Amino acid sequence: TIRNQIVESRIKADKEKIVYLQSYADPLHWLEENVSEPTVILSDDEFSAYIPIRTKHYVLFSPSGVLQMVSDHELETRYLISRFLGGGPSLEDINNDLKFYGGAGKALLGSKMQEHFALMYDRYQNEIKPNIKSYLSDFKVGYAVVSISDSTGRQQMEKLGAEEVYKDASFIIYIL
Repeated sequence: TIRNQIVESRIKADKEKIVYLQSYADPLHWLEENVSEPTVILSDDEFSAYIPIRTKHYVLFSPSGVLQMVSDHELETRYLISRFLGGGPSLEDINNDLKFYGGAGKALLGSKMQEHFALMYDRYQNEIKPNIKSYLSDFKVGYAVVSISDSTGRQQMEKLGAEEVYKDASFIIYIL
C-alpha cells in the first residue's frame, strides 16, 4: 500500500541520517580530547548543534540560539559571520533564514523587513567580509569544522590561512 511505502521510505531516510551523523563522532572526539580550554567553534548549522552537546566548547552561531539572551545586533552579527564558510549569505538567504536569527521582535518591522534584509546584506559585504579575521578574533573563534564535501568552506579556510589540524573521510578541523 501507499502508506507502507511512505513508512518504509521514512525509515530508510532515518537510517541514512543516523549513519551520516555517526561521522560527527570522530571530529567531536578530537575537539574534546585535543583542545583543552573551552573555545568557540565555527561550523555549519547542523554540525554546530552537536558541539555543545558532545564537547566543552561553544559555537559561534546556532539556529537554536535565537532565544538566547543576546542583543538582536549580536545575534545578526553571529549569523552573518557564520555564513562566511558558505561564501557569505545572499539577500535571499538572509530573508529565508530570519527564523534562525530574528526572534519575535523582527515581526514588528513589518513593511520595513526587506529594507532591513538589504542593510544586513550590505553590512556583510562592506563591513564583515573585508574584516572577517577581525570578527572571528573578536568572537574568539579558535577552530572551524568543515565538511570534506564543502569546497567553498575549504576555500574560505585557505583564504584565511587556517591550518588543518585534523582530517578524516568526512571533516577537516582548522585552527584559526
